[in-house]
Amino acid sequence: MSFSWRHHSTGFLQLLGSGLLSAAGLTAVASNRWNLLDKGTAVFFLLFIQWQTFSLTIAKCGIDNFIFATLSRDASLFINIRRAIFRTTLPLVAAASFLSFWIFPLWAVAAMGISVVLDSYSLMAIAETNAQAKFRKTAFANLLNYPLFLLGVAGLSIAGKAGSFEIAVTFLFSSGLRAVWLAAHRDHRELGKATLSVSPLAQVSLGTQQAGNYALFRIDQLIIGFEGARNLLSVSPAVLSSYLFLAKFPELCSGLFNHVGTVSFPAIANSDSDLRRWVTPWRITLITAALALGILLTGAGFRLLWLGNPRLTFGGILPFAIHAIFILPANAITYRLLSHGQLHSLLVRQGAALAVGALGLAILYLCGATDGLAWMVPIQLIAFTGLGFLLEGNAEGKTLPQGPPNGGSLSA
Repeated sequence: MSFSWRHHSTGFLQLLGSGLLSAAGLTAVASNRWNLLDKGTAVFFLLFIQWQTFSLTIAKCGIDNFIFATLSRDASLFINIRRAIFRTTLPLVAAASFLSFWIFPLWAVAAMGISVVLDSYSLMAIAETNAQAKFRKTAFANLLNYPLFLLGVAGLSIAGKAGSFEIAVTFLFSSGLRAVWLAAHRDHRELGKATLSVSPLAQVSLGTQQAGNYALFRIDQLIIGFEGARNLLSVSPAVLSSYLFLAKFPELCSGLFNHVGTVSFPAIANSDSDLRRWVTPWRITLITAALALGILLTGAGFRLLWLGNPRLTFGGILPFAIHAIFILPANAITYRLLSHGQLHSLLVRQGAALAVGALGLAILYLCGATDGLAWMVPIQLIAFTGLGFLLEGNAEGKTLPQGPPNGGSLSA
């Protein structure tokens, strides 16, 4: 699909609108500013969302990224999402749910597992609509998820019934509504199109890539979810609450940058695109500098939203701001490698970056740094981005197909 400044900028604004509503609600809960939830329920709220996202990352096995990267290069393909859900997502949900038994009660694990299946379908369908530049459909579907969920939480709070169980059920309802709406508005007809299959090896590699990608951006929040790790790192309940709040800043930035990538990455990859010709090295330098400065200033203001204890300093938000600065470059490298089938190279770079992050955390811990965990993800992203530039052009191993095979379907 050709790039249109008007169409794609409008699409970006549509995607951004639904994202901003979600961001505002999550920030309000994490900052204690609206007092919607008591402290214990607020911690459950944030950890439930975090672990649901982690389980979702495992369960969808990177198929949504594959769909977007592939269809944005060849819109003539048909994707059989339901087969992917039954053959891949359901077994992986069981495996992912096992991990959450260590943190949540059985009813929360059940609600999380069902919502993961529903959200896996939704994200695959959304990846398809984004690749087709149908951004309005994506924006409306997203309104049915977090914005509707947060509206439900606010209603429960006003009614005095905002407990952990009610929150989990509300989340499950919003996930189900979005999946049903997308299923009803998706074209299920193959219409003579070539369908796409993924080899078993590619399925394993895609799943590994997605787990690695999640760890690359959020491994600190997985670590802090375990009580033993919190005790080892001397993380008190008050520090846990403030940490979860600060971690929301790069997540909010990620929501914005993901929309930027959705709209711009396929166009930049297209050699005939007006956007690619517009993006020169000089403009990239200016945009990067302005982006970094804007994130640092925004981060300094974001910490002022916190109303709990302890008080947050600029030093406290700094690692999270640096994390946010490297989101867009890391996403661009990931998209480029996925769209060109260089999955092996992507996995090597992820593994190297995670090793550097683990080493950095160990060194900071041995040196007695109290904020070592907060610097783990920034160290990883800096290493990943650096490797992306150093190894440019040296990627090996094309695990993913570059064109539609004859027959078959997406059977991940």
